Amino acid sequence: MKVLGAVRLSNDTDTTTSPEGQRAQIEAWAQSKGHEVVAWAEDTDVSARKIPPAKRPSLGPWLTSPRSDVWEILVCAKQDRLFRSAADFHDMTAWCVKHGKAWASVAENIDLSNAAGRMFGGMLAEIGQFEADRTGERCRESADRLAALGRWRGGKAPYGYVPQDTGQGWTLALDSATVGTVRQMAERAIAGSSNGQIARWLTATGVGTPRGGCSWTPEIVRVMLRSPALAGWSVRNGKIVRDAGGSPVMITAEPVLSADKWSELQAALDSRRQNHAERVGGHLLLGVAYCRQCVKPNGKPAPLYGHNAQGRSKMASNYRCQVCGYSVRKELLEATVIERVMQSIGAKPLPRKVTIPAISHTAELAEIDARMTDIEAEVASGDMPARSAGRMLATLEAKRDVLAAKPQRAAVTTWAYDTGQTVSQHWATLDSEARGRFLRTWEVRITADRKGYKLVTGWDDESGSFTAQAFGLSTP
Repeated sequence: MKVLGAVRLSNDTDTTTSPEGQRAQIEAWAQSKGHEVVAWAEDTDVSARKIPPAKRPSLGPWLTSPRSDVWEILVCAKQDRLFRSAADFHDMTAWCVKHGKAWASVAENIDLSNAAGRMFGGMLAEIGQFEADRTGERCRESADRLAALGRWRGGKAPYGYVPQDTGQGWTLALDSATVGTVRQMAERAIAGSSNGQIARWLTATGVGTPRGGCSWTPEIVRVMLRSPALAGWSVRNGKIVRDAGGSPVMITAEPVLSADKWSELQAALDSRRQNHAERVGGHLLLGVAYCRQCVKPNGKPAPLYGHNAQGRSKMASNYRCQVCGYSVRKELLEATVIERVMQSIGAKPLPRKVTIPAISHTAELAEIDARMTDIEAEVASGDMPARSAGRMLATLEAKRDVLAAKPQRAAVTTWAYDTGQTVSQHWATLDSEARGRFLRTWEVRITADRKGYKLVTGWDDESGSFTAQAFGLSTP
């Protein structure tokens, strides 16, 4: 028979089941049976548990027509080199029967030509799957245990940290090469910079990404700034690991950000107004200029959308109402808004929005309740002694009472005047996209129609923000 030899390694450094050893076993088996090895399918660094035979880079094409006509029997050195899943075993066997093929394993001496051989092969497949599943469970249990102990379980450390061997296990320590960058990112985000702005700043300054690249994206920034690991907390499956008392487990002695600073950062990110007009190339007054006469079905004023003249069109770039068709020249409207805003507030000190995080223990209380429920279930199932459970429940109840008695407060936004810039000085440093974001952030609004246009918001010194007071623009 014509033999297709199947060789597989989980990683290319495994020497106990080397490709050479597997090939030698297959060739010896073929020679003893009077068969001929006509081809080899060798897949290295491929997990049998994750990738079925038909989807492996080298073996997969041999299981599809027309290449499947070249061979008659698929041979592996050991069954787990071909698959570790009972489902893959049955799929492979069914495929061979359908296409008039056969497969064999040298180590187990499996003969699929009879019912006993198929039963034996199926049993081995079930055992292999059990071993793979149990290995996965042990890995997860180990990871859970290390996370609960505040130990680093390996892999790439979060940006801003490096692994450190304390002699009693691995934890995280500050990375002097990157911790400053992360802290600057947090400060910029708290000050109001978008993820896109931070990404462009990082790219322009040549800072390497967590994966060693040179081009940052808003998503990379978002994921990094949202990570609880910045506060030094142990994280498992995306959630903060807490001790029996409900407090976060620390994985480092010195975090990148203090707990208060991390909370301030999250509050700032939560308070951002997501506006589609903040994309690169967005028109300056998109989300700022509205038609004075038209109202959308939802009761809100109809916005004016920017239109750029293209090609040889004689129509000037403009802002246009899509309801009534009213339009105004883009350059005129933008110049008027900028002039009036600078006249009104250009000389005023530039404020910095400061978000004081909310005080809320709802999530912690919910986690404590869930932990108490788990303990009660473990006692009911006999997995935990009642005495141990009683001590743990008493601790959790005391923690819950303390949290429930603490005051709660919604997030508060205030303004600080420590930027050292006036509004006009800050404006001069901004590009068109950032200027549009500035106007929308401070809720500058302009209404326009054929009778003219005026700004309908102004600056209030007491609150430090724009309010619904007219700038007093005259009709042009």
